[in-house]
Amino acid sequence: MENVPGPERDPQGRTGRVLIVEKGGGVLSWGADLAEGFREIGVESRLTRFRAFRTAERFSQWRGRGRGWHNLETVARIAGETARFRPQLVVLLNLPGLPQKAADALRRALEPPPRIVGWLCDRPHRMPEGFEPVLDAVFYFDSACLTLLDTVYRGTSSRRLPLPLAASGRRYACPKFPRGSRKPLLAFAGYASPSRKKTFADYRALGGNLAVYGPGSAPAWNLWRNRRLGAAELAGIYRSHLLNLNLTQPENTERGLNLRAFEIACAGGLGCYPAVPDLAAAFRPGEEIVSFTSLEELREKAEHLFRHPEEALAMAEAGWRRARAEHLFRHRAETLLRETFEPTGRPADSPTP
Repeated sequence: MENVPGPERDPQGRTGRVLIVEKGGGVLSWGADLAEGFREIGVESRLTRFRAFRTAERFSQWRGRGRGWHNLETVARIAGETARFRPQLVVLLNLPGLPQKAADALRRALEPPPRIVGWLCDRPHRMPEGFEPVLDAVFYFDSACLTLLDTVYRGTSSRRLPLPLAASGRRYACPKFPRGSRKPLLAFAGYASPSRKKTFADYRALGGNLAVYGPGSAPAWNLWRNRRLGAAELAGIYRSHLLNLNLTQPENTERGLNLRAFEIACAGGLGCYPAVPDLAAAFRPGEEIVSFTSLEELREKAEHLFRHPEEALAMAEAGWRRARAEHLFRHRAETLLRETFEPTGRPADSPTP
């Protein structure tokens, strides 16, 4: 962890430790990826979840005594893990706050109490019921998150700081940029939701060629084509097609970048992403990623790159270098430590940029 500020060694000789708390049970692996990122920079990390899984928690939930952070059995279990693991930092994934009793329980578990921060990967439209602005800092992936955060945290000492999502350098490993020939196609790999299917149909109606892989991409009887794709399969698709379509989910992402934007680049592929306001903070449009404001513009740019594949490869390689240099989870782990323990970002109540 050279040159990375973080929790100092305590009097008992323990090195810095980070506890990561996620909901658990979903398809995203960013909790495990972030834990791996901390380990890569020499910080011990542990991953736990706030979804009930012990008998006492499930029984309490069944009796109507609350779910997740409102479940006192779950809070007691996480507080116990905090006391035993003794982290200097607790990172809550995708939470803008906590119930006051839950925050108090975590802070009482240790002396001195750990810092507690949140890192968002979905845009919150409201504070969850019963949650309070009690975190030491909230890191957001999308500047649209500030609409809520600047309101609920106004007047507090908590800080709101941008922190883009990232890619796992192990799951999307590509240590050497692949320069072989690629299919002259625009590909989408992931869940084909109804809104995405409409986009696919609209693009094809313009005469664009599009290959779709993953759940919902084919008739229901085609189980093989509709299977959930692992990271290795996704990386292979990204590298074997000249262009890769990436679409935001409007209810979750408005101005920022989703995980796929970084995973495509890390795997050596070239992504095509809507021209959202936060894009230029992570990649240089037209040099490291293809941006578009309409499907007509996307088709025009795709056809140009199909005729000039060397341009597409040059952009893909530039994006790959940028991702490996700046957008891995170990880079985000470094930022979380630096901004939590030696803050350099804007003050909590400074004007939103």
